[in-house]
Amino acid sequence: MGDLGETSAAAPAPRPHDGLSKAAERAFVRAIEAHRAGRMAEAQRLYAEALNEAPDHLQVLNNLGVLLRQMRRRAAAEACLRRALALDPRNAGALANLANLLRDEARLAEARACFAQAVETNPDDGSLWLGLGRCQRELGELGPAVASFGRALALTEPEARKPPVAVELALTLLRSGDYANGFEAYEARWKLPELPPRHTERPAWEGGELDGRRLLLWAEQGLAETLQFVRYVPLAAARGAEVTLEVQPELTPLLQGLEGAARVVARGDPLPPLDLQAPLAGLPHLFRTRIDSVPGDVPYLPEPEARVVLPEVPAGTRRVGLIWSGRERPRSRSGQEPGLTRLLPLAAVPGVQLLGLQKGPPAAELVEGAAAGLVHDLSERIEGWRDLAAVLMQLDLLVTVDSPSAHLAGALGRPCWLLLPSDADWRWGTGGAQTPWYPSLRLFRQPTPGDWAGAVAAAAAALAAWTPEA
Repeated sequence: MGDLGETSAAAPAPRPHDGLSKAAERAFVRAIEAHRAGRMAEAQRLYAEALNEAPDHLQVLNNLGVLLRQMRRRAAAEACLRRALALDPRNAGALANLANLLRDEARLAEARACFAQAVETNPDDGSLWLGLGRCQRELGELGPAVASFGRALALTEPEARKPPVAVELALTLLRSGDYANGFEAYEARWKLPELPPRHTERPAWEGGELDGRRLLLWAEQGLAETLQFVRYVPLAAARGAEVTLEVQPELTPLLQGLEGAARVVARGDPLPPLDLQAPLAGLPHLFRTRIDSVPGDVPYLPEPEARVVLPEVPAGTRRVGLIWSGRERPRSRSGQEPGLTRLLPLAAVPGVQLLGLQKGPPAAELVEGAAAGLVHDLSERIEGWRDLAAVLMQLDLLVTVDSPSAHLAGALGRPCWLLLPSDADWRWGTGGAQTPWYPSLRLFRQPTPGDWAGAVAAAAAALAAWTPEA
């Protein structure tokens, strides 16, 4: 239920170009073909060939800038796009491409200024308003962002292209705390090609009394959303449902015995006879959740058995788990997570034992020695979410980036400090250290876009003064 990402800029269709010799135009057309086919190195060589003939041709510079951005050669991409804009400062396409590049680098105020200039130049282009809205939202300017997304929605044609814009608007409403309109608007997600509805052979539950009917509640998105929204299972059961909960296979051991669930099954396994169905991420809408009525009773997960037992530590030592990457999907923008090295100021706090809980490829940062013995690796002892839950029950504190593990800690009622980028996901709101979704979480936000040092310094200072509750 996070940012669905940005559609990559496509190379424009070939057409005759003023100011190009025949040789340069042939190279340019071939570059566009290679660019569209994903043959990046070939496209770069051909764009360079065209530029050798016409070094100040705006469209070649623009296209090469787009290509270099896609190749993550950002300094060169910026130089290309700024040269194009020096030739035509009001070129909306080059302004938008530069804005997207600046947004990649968390230079959000600069990106917003570029998009603002682009919409002034071409106010009827919905994609420009969409880009402006994203920058405004990431800067915390939620009212202007809602207006920009609304303008983008009105200008976007054909109808099939509207759902991604509608979802951006919904996420912005949710982040602003307008759950009434945000959750309703978020129903537009079912028109997205990347999120096809499932279980449509059964009628959808619309939120009424259930009186013994057999209800399937199913996970539609990532692990974080599942852990966040299974809190609604007991509420559905209280309306008279016999609930079957279908979740990701890796979560089934953890969720067995969840209150209100008659059975928990893994996605893809056979299902029992059922009368109705509803996706988990749609339950806040069906239950008319508002920011002051979030079901906040924790813990709501079954208490895990102690499958992993941590060794004893000296009296007074606080055991703090670390997770420095929470990626469930690839991220194209730089600096979205701090990495292990940026968390090392926590190791300077006396009386703390840091335990690395990171799984997957980012765990290599610890293996490669980034922490130089300051963080003890526990990852090999954690074979699944039930094991992680057992570890969290024994820790004094978890410090993590936005990750499913933060949701697990919150759902277990365990102390957790969450390090957030300035453009945090909607569920964490726009300010403050608390969230109605998880009373045991404390939020540490970047003071300015990209400033992980500031967020970690605040957490380290708090850790120095923190004593676990008895």
